[in-house]
Amino acid sequence: MNAIVKAPLTGEILAPEQMLVVSAAMHPLRMEARTVLVLAGSSVAEIVEACERECEVSRLAAGADVKIDGEIVPRDMWGKVRVKRGHVLVRAVAGKGVGSILKAVFSIGLLVLGSVLTAGGLSPFLVGVITAGVGLVGTLALNALFPPASTKADVPKTVYSIGGPRNEVSKWEPIPVVLGDVRMAGKYAAAPYTEFVGDEQFVRGVIVWGVGPLDISELKFGETLVSDYDDVELQTLSGYPGETQTLYPGQVVPDSMSVQITKKDSPIKRSTAEDAIEIQFDLVAEAGIYNLNKKKGTKDRLVVKGSAILYQYGTQNVVATIPWDMSDNDADPKRETYRFTGLPGNAQYDLAIVRDTQDYDDDEQDDIADNITLTAIRTFRNAPATSFEIPVAMTAFRIRATKQLNGVPDNFTARVKTIGRSWNGTAWVDGQRPRNPGDLGRLVLQGPGNRRARSDAQVDLLALQAFADRCRAKGFTFDMVRDFRASVFETLRDVFAAGRGVPILRDGKWSVAWETSDAPIVQHLTSRNTWGFKRRQTFSRKPHALRVKYQDRDKGWIEDERLVFNDGFTKSNATLTEQVEFPGVTERGLVQKHGRYRLAEFEQRPAIITVSVDIEHLRFNKGDRVYLAVPDLLISQSDFRVRAVNGQMVTLDTPVTMVAGENYAAQFRLRGGTSLIREVITQEGVHDTITLVGNGAVPSAGNGRSAGDLGSFGPAGKAAGVYRVKEIRSGQDLSAEVDLVDDAPAIEYADTQPIPEYDSGIVAPIDPATLAPYGLKVTERTEVSGGVPTYIASVLWQTYTKATISYFIVEATSQYGRVLRADPTTLQTSFANLSPGRWTFRVRSVLTNGRLSAWSEPLLKSIAGQYRSAPDPVNFAVSPLGDVANLTWDQPDEPVAASEIRYTPATSGAEWASAVPIATGLLGLSAQVPFQSGTYLLKHISYGGIYSAAAASIVITNAGLIARNVVEEVFEMAPFTGDHQGTEQVDATLRLAAAFDPFSVPDIFAYGDAFLGDKGYMATGTYTLPDVTDLGEVHTSRLTAEVVAQGLNSLADVFGYPDIFAVDDVFGVEPSDWTVDVQVSTTTGDPAQGDWSDWSRLIMGDYTARAFRFRLVLAATAFGVTPEVSLLHVTIDMPDRIDAGRDVIVPTAGKRVSFAPPFRVVDGLSRSDQNLQPGDRAIVTNLGPTGFDISFQNSSGQAVQRTFDWVAKGYGRRII
Repeated sequence: MNAIVKAPLTGEILAPEQMLVVSAAMHPLRMEARTVLVLAGSSVAEIVEACERECEVSRLAAGADVKIDGEIVPRDMWGKVRVKRGHVLVRAVAGKGVGSILKAVFSIGLLVLGSVLTAGGLSPFLVGVITAGVGLVGTLALNALFPPASTKADVPKTVYSIGGPRNEVSKWEPIPVVLGDVRMAGKYAAAPYTEFVGDEQFVRGVIVWGVGPLDISELKFGETLVSDYDDVELQTLSGYPGETQTLYPGQVVPDSMSVQITKKDSPIKRSTAEDAIEIQFDLVAEAGIYNLNKKKGTKDRLVVKGSAILYQYGTQNVVATIPWDMSDNDADPKRETYRFTGLPGNAQYDLAIVRDTQDYDDDEQDDIADNITLTAIRTFRNAPATSFEIPVAMTAFRIRATKQLNGVPDNFTARVKTIGRSWNGTAWVDGQRPRNPGDLGRLVLQGPGNRRARSDAQVDLLALQAFADRCRAKGFTFDMVRDFRASVFETLRDVFAAGRGVPILRDGKWSVAWETSDAPIVQHLTSRNTWGFKRRQTFSRKPHALRVKYQDRDKGWIEDERLVFNDGFTKSNATLTEQVEFPGVTERGLVQKHGRYRLAEFEQRPAIITVSVDIEHLRFNKGDRVYLAVPDLLISQSDFRVRAVNGQMVTLDTPVTMVAGENYAAQFRLRGGTSLIREVITQEGVHDTITLVGNGAVPSAGNGRSAGDLGSFGPAGKAAGVYRVKEIRSGQDLSAEVDLVDDAPAIEYADTQPIPEYDSGIVAPIDPATLAPYGLKVTERTEVSGGVPTYIASVLWQTYTKATISYFIVEATSQYGRVLRADPTTLQTSFANLSPGRWTFRVRSVLTNGRLSAWSEPLLKSIAGQYRSAPDPVNFAVSPLGDVANLTWDQPDEPVAASEIRYTPATSGAEWASAVPIATGLLGLSAQVPFQSGTYLLKHISYGGIYSAAAASIVITNAGLIARNVVEEVFEMAPFTGDHQGTEQVDATLRLAAAFDPFSVPDIFAYGDAFLGDKGYMATGTYTLPDVTDLGEVHTSRLTAEVVAQGLNSLADVFGYPDIFAVDDVFGVEPSDWTVDVQVSTTTGDPAQGDWSDWSRLIMGDYTARAFRFRLVLAATAFGVTPEVSLLHVTIDMPDRIDAGRDVIVPTAGKRVSFAPPFRVVDGLSRSDQNLQPGDRAIVTNLGPTGFDISFQNSSGQAVQRTFDWVAKGYGRRII
């Protein structure tokens, strides 16, 4: 027993009036949203469907995002999530326009009775790798700009033929849409049935031809006109509003059976259909009715009787009773139809058949034929026989079947023509019989077969008119019965394909695109505004001919076949054929035209190029012509943006490569979107600036606010390729993936002209490795191993690529040639210990395929080798510490033998040649020298003994803060009265003496210079100062020398300069061409005794000596060059000196304090006396360079012992 008990509620009860507020933004590019109310508890899918139903969905919508209180709902949960409360936002997302969110997300199609037409998708071609063996049909499906219609005869429910071959009852199937002029077998709108009038059998039926209005004529059963039959009634409706048929009596529900009626089994009860207004049943005596009279040998009449009782369904309440009887006297089948009429039409019934006549025994059956069979019960309803929401064209018929038909007819056909508007070249005319694809395209969009017919504002009528004119000029027609499910787009695709067009959406309107060779270029695509490049090439067998199946209109629409031959083939030699179909094409001549067009397209468009494009794809549509320049796909050589324009010179942001002997061109997309093509002057090599030929329009450069004009570069005629837009697939953020095919203008004329050879338009890339290496450079360096130098000449160069280079050949030639093989990864090689002199270097590449590049431009280089200068010093710096300067410098770029520091007191204009060495043979990176005001100079010395070309210098101006005690100064200037060895005084300067004796040659005028002749100056010379500097005692002194000198080139012609004031050195003397050294010799004894040391280079520093003598050494390395000395200044300085003593005890006898060593001069003495008593005093006497005496006395004048501290200040150290 079931009892109702209380239990907690698991769930939630929603009130019937509880609603959800939904914000619906159905345009992906706009912010506005509409408010839609839906029932609480609706699924997300139902909410989206309601939004789509109540709001206009943008054609740019390709789906939707759904958020509930800010949380996004995944699309796979839309059917599972039911929303009870909260704020729901439905926002369309951008993509390829489908006009239906649910269509995009779930691919749901809405079935519409009639022609039509679910909101539709594209042909479901999905291709990965396309390999050899793909035939023409597959290639056209993939690569054709406007592919042939994909409707095929072998697709179930999609019949290619002009009409269905048989009349069928197609319940729930679409109503046919007739486009053009066809012969067709219509569909039964209701089930046909037979009825008997006496012994005559009649058939009633109603055939639907299609969505009206249609022109119906030439009705036939099989191949016989209906008018040739007897007892025929016809009622044909063209499909205009308001037409009704009355020949087919109403809705009939037949129920066929075969039940024998016997007395012993009576009553035989069966149920009728519902809502009956009339009930008919058929009784049949298949073997006839008779009683065999064996005596007479005749068949006597026999009567079989009974009754039919109609009950209320499921009860025993009798509604009506009628008798029946069947009598005859032969063996022919006997048929009778009985009726219950006048029924109310709102009930179902049970029908009982009763036999009153006795049943005969089995042994009597041989003499009697009385078997009665119930074969059919038909229920007639008050509903009309056909019910359509739109007018349809149909034909109702009643025909005597006896002796005319074999059962219910299934071959009832008619010639059916579309009735609609047609473009006559100036206006649209109603009531025509259009076959033109342009006319039929408008019918598909706006005709009654489209349940969502588009308005004129939604249709690009101008394009349809132009397309209709083109189809009329070309003779294109379309004839087809569309008795299968198809979208508007799919239907238009088939219709327009018959005119070599394709449906598109242009500016929000349904439009059509077709191929014309003179269509304008509407966009420029390069790798700068595209990405994701792909090229798919089909490698297909070239068919010799196409075998085309079609319905030949001129032969009564019988199925026919035609061979369309490729160039060079006929029936005699064509062995490879492929079968294709052109749905809707019914004329033999058009089959030839379309076949040749497709053969040409197969030949001329073997590849699909796919690129991704940003918002710029909105400028073009399917079928439009565009320029394409993608070097990665070998389409053009380079693409770029313009950086600068100077006259006819255009600077690009990407270098371009040119080879000699080739003509080049550049193509630009100007600011307004127009194209500019200019020839370019060929300049071999790689350049980022090109020069345009002639004087013409030029592109625009970027200005900081906008990028420069887009462009591409390549051989003349191939700066960019021309392509046609095949497909546009919308992506995210207003991007799109675009399929392109070759422009191939010759395709349009393939039906009247030979098909040309395919030109891929590929620009063979210039292998930069084949170009000569460039940027050749030779540098020298020194490498040292084990103290032995190796002089290296490094050869460096550049190439445009190293990817395909196996190695390089590097050649160095002088008196003797040398060749090296260089690795491609380094772009450099080295020659060791080349003989000094002039060498010629050049390089060429050897490619991996064995090819050779051209030689580089030769480079003439003077190799110095061991005579090369040492590297220049870097980062020469000073850190003073008292009277010592700590000098440092960086490690040289290459090994050096040593470094040298020179000094001159000059703080400006210091020259290496006139400075005095203060530190030589330095092997480290630092040196300590006396800190003095002046200029310190540093040079490195190579292993070949060659100094750096330029000296590093430090100028000191604050060393004067340290006390200097100049003891002696030596000044030597003109007249130079000392000892000359290879030197002489000229004017007020000291210079090298001439090595040439003019009196030793017979003709002094034979030499360019009468004084220098062919020997020039002496290489070296010395000048010894006439005086000796004697300090009188041996001291440690600091010597500093300064030389004022310059170089003189006696061969220089100062009058040969156009502007003498523009020349830095009118005498043209290099600092390295001459030197002046100061040398010193010392003695600690009496200079008169001549016990002198050897001469040595004077280096600023401390010397211990009594006397000094000095000399100058002049040297020159260039012919005609000599130093000119105007002054030698030597300073003998003794630095400050401070001596001190602490806690010195002075006895009563006094004390002598000695300076060790003695000062040269004592400037002063200071004391700090200790333990003094009142009246005590110190007595200091004999203060001098050697010391002082000191004693202490008290106030009584008596000597006392005390202690003190002392400090003595002076300079000089006398060596005893």
